[in-house]
Amino acid sequence: MVRKTNIIRKKVNYWGDQYKEATHINFEGAPSFDQPLELMALQNLMCNIVEPTFYVPNTNKLLDQSYQLYEKMSTKDPELFAKMIYYARNEGYMRLQPILALVYLSKVNTELFKRIFSHVIRTPNDLIDFINLSKAGNIRKGLGRAIKDTINKWINDKITEYWAIKYRKQLKIATKLCHTKITDEKKKNILDYIHNFKKSETKEVNPENKQLIDYEKLKRTNEPSEILNLIRSGRLPYEVVTSIVVPEKDGWTELAYQMPYFALLRHLNTLNRNGVFDNPEVVNYVYNKLTNIEAIKNSKILPFRFFEAWKVGEYLPNKIRNALEIALEKSFVNIPKLPDDVKIIVGTDVSGSMTSFVNKRSVYTFADIAAVLSIAIYKQNPKNTIIIPFDDKPYTFIPDEFKTMMEMINWFSKIMGGGTDLGVPVREALEHNYEADIFIGVTDNEDWAGHGVMNDLAEYREKVNPDLYAYLIRIDPYVRDTAINIKDPKNKLIYGWSDQVLKFIALTYNGEAQLDYINKYLKI
Repeated sequence: MVRKTNIIRKKVNYWGDQYKEATHINFEGAPSFDQPLELMALQNLMCNIVEPTFYVPNTNKLLDQSYQLYEKMSTKDPELFAKMIYYARNEGYMRLQPILALVYLSKVNTELFKRIFSHVIRTPNDLIDFINLSKAGNIRKGLGRAIKDTINKWINDKITEYWAIKYRKQLKIATKLCHTKITDEKKKNILDYIHNFKKSETKEVNPENKQLIDYEKLKRTNEPSEILNLIRSGRLPYEVVTSIVVPEKDGWTELAYQMPYFALLRHLNTLNRNGVFDNPEVVNYVYNKLTNIEAIKNSKILPFRFFEAWKVGEYLPNKIRNALEIALEKSFVNIPKLPDDVKIIVGTDVSGSMTSFVNKRSVYTFADIAAVLSIAIYKQNPKNTIIIPFDDKPYTFIPDEFKTMMEMINWFSKIMGGGTDLGVPVREALEHNYEADIFIGVTDNEDWAGHGVMNDLAEYREKVNPDLYAYLIRIDPYVRDTAINIKDPKNKLIYGWSDQVLKFIALTYNGEAQLDYINKYLKI
């Protein structure tokens, strides 16, 4: 501890008085500041997907970080913790971390656990992950009667024929483990099917459960016309259909009409390869569904998913690609705007550490997320917003050179690479006499390649605007420290990847922080 303190002091002496309260050194050896447990837990819920990253290639470290934070937070303030979990799942659009956090909440407060369970656990896949996490890492000794009762009530309320087809294995495991009993006759038939149905005897399916009958018939036919009729009449899940048969063009067309929003977004290329978009009527249907603002809102899809679909869909029909552009822009329409006269500088981090892919299956990086959020901020106030991409130097971004939001975002992926100097955009503003009320850095927070963003902020406040607000939108999972000293009320942290994080710039500019919103106004 003495050695670490000495290292911090040496770094502080080099970086100056703005870092005299520094408590840490970051991954690159530069001084940084701590943040309280509540903010670390919130950041972990909003940004940690437990995948290898530039600075933490070992996923076990990120998982251990989650275990430690949730253990402490659930004990310190279970009610606030419950609100954080609810918020991360429903407004942050995260999945695995809220489910893991729910396991910890179940240990300390059963009532709060019951209250948010159905808001966090949405599908049988979620339920199985909850059960598996409950058994892993010695978090719980067992599910316990109260937890099983909560699960059984959820199954009784939610179970459908569609779920029995799509999630049969998961439901069989969960209902067997929890000794689930169902009194509703039609739902009881579904449970009986999950556990007892013999694949060779379709007559054992209750006639009331037509979707199950159509599913079983699908297993036994190779006739294209019958396959199409069964898909249509049974409204069968696309994943199940494609695991049993290889649909022809008409079958894929019918599946397109039945796919939920996110499934449709993910399978645009598959539909295109199978000729579905040769039909203008289907193209129009998909266009209208993708651009429906209520569907976008209800889907709870992270905005950069639209960019991902656009990026990998270069051979899609122009109308579908146009729909993705419109959907991305519409995903931000409900963000509160700052007053028109507020001047904003956005620093978009495109340094080498931002080149990490978000997960093993993704085609988008942390820099792509930063670009999406940056362009969304610009779109809200284009007359008074300047975007300065940076690594260890600034880049010139000219919005008028692009026709669409997608093209703007795509440009950022072509300039990634150098070290991280978070002060670059602030120094650029000083050098070019940009007057600003707000500085927003969208970053993974590893400031080291310059002489410290705190020094640049201090100089800007001294020479231009003493009331400059500085926000870091944290999109990284590195919770132990932060690049700015948040003891200064003009320095703020915001966490997450969803469109919802941007509203906190408007709220905190008027005195409300992200954690304040969760603690004071979120009802569970």
